[in-house]
Amino acid sequence: CGLSWDERNQKVATERAKLCKVDSNTYFVIQDLRTLEKRIEFRDKFDIVISFENIEHIIDDEKLIKNLSACIKPGGRLLLTTPNLYYRSMYSGDRGQFNKITEDGGHVRRGYSPAMLRELCELSGLTCEEISYCSGFLSQKISIEDFRQSIWQRRVTNAEEIVARCSEFATRRVFDCSD
Repeated sequence: CGLSWDERNQKVATERAKLCKVDSNTYFVIQDLRTLEKRIEFRDKFDIVISFENIEHIIDDEKLIKNLSACIKPGGRLLLTTPNLYYRSMYSGDRGQFNKITEDGGHVRRGYSPAMLRELCELSGLTCEEISYCSGFLSQKISIEDFRQSIWQRRVTNAEEIVARCSEFATRRVFDCSD
């Protein structure tokens, strides 16, 4: 299951699932993560919950992590990426106005420090296993290429293997929590 607030993202994801021949057991839902607690059918449903680059857009980040945690089966994992609080902006538009009081699609905070992430995990009943960094244009490109190759070069064709590769990649490269 893939969640996004953006209908276009879901259409693209559906097309890619068809190309990968995993569309028979994959579906995509339009969902605002700020109201994820209303989706009772997602509680304790997933072995792995992946949240790429969205927590910094949500004012109530503690609620988001708790809601994501509620979707994880016992023993499952939350794989989360977010900008580092101390990252170096690559362009002036990325310096933004942070600490906004309204959610308009932009960042409401610059990013997270390891201490902030550990605290969010603890408040949500998760144990933080690892925090790692990937920053800067070159390292981001390398990480994306590594991930792409781990999926596509190995001719991964089923959803279980894609999840396994995603998990393998994420446990090496990104913030990783488990309960």
